[in-house]
Amino acid sequence: MDYEELITPKEARAILRVSNKTLWSWHKKGIIRAVRLPSGRLRYYKSDIEAIVRGKKRENLLEKLRNALVHEENVLIAYLYGSRARGDFQEESDVDVAVLVKDPPTPEENPFYETELSLRLSKAVGKDVEVRLLNDKPLIFLCQVLKHGKLIISKDEKTRVKFEASTLDRCFDFKPILDSYNRMRERRIEAWK
Repeated sequence: MDYEELITPKEARAILRVSNKTLWSWHKKGIIRAVRLPSGRLRYYKSDIEAIVRGKKRENLLEKLRNALVHEENVLIAYLYGSRARGDFQEESDVDVAVLVKDPPTPEENPFYETELSLRLSKAVGKDVEVRLLNDKPLIFLCQVLKHGKLIISKDEKTRVKFEASTLDRCFDFKPILDSYNRMRERRIEAWK
């Protein structure tokens, strides 16, 4: 049987830098779980405390990305996607950012646009950032970004709403085909085992 690791209130306070009152309030609201040991002592689930830390790190990351992207004139909309958006990242995980730009450069004009923007954002946030343009990506990628991603910045709400609505319409139209493909892929994987 697996047991989740428990930590003392003192350890939880040190990790989160909050008071006992705040910890207890979060427990009462269902944000973190606590158990009372047979000795009567209170313990918190370490995984819940770590989830709060990951959430705070993601919010700090979003703020840093927002501050950097506000100066990128060609970027209209940006999303955080991948493990950092889902919250299941490791400390060494890279940062995945998808951007919709006003004027996507052609490969002839600037074959390194994504790389150059990645480097600027990496410098701003202090982590490896991988940028992908939404303007020319396959529908399946767009669907995943909108389904699991977190909006970083929208400089043009009308464009964002239009982009999201049209993309989601196409995603819903494509869903039966994608479901069929996934079932077929799962059967092939099972056959290889």
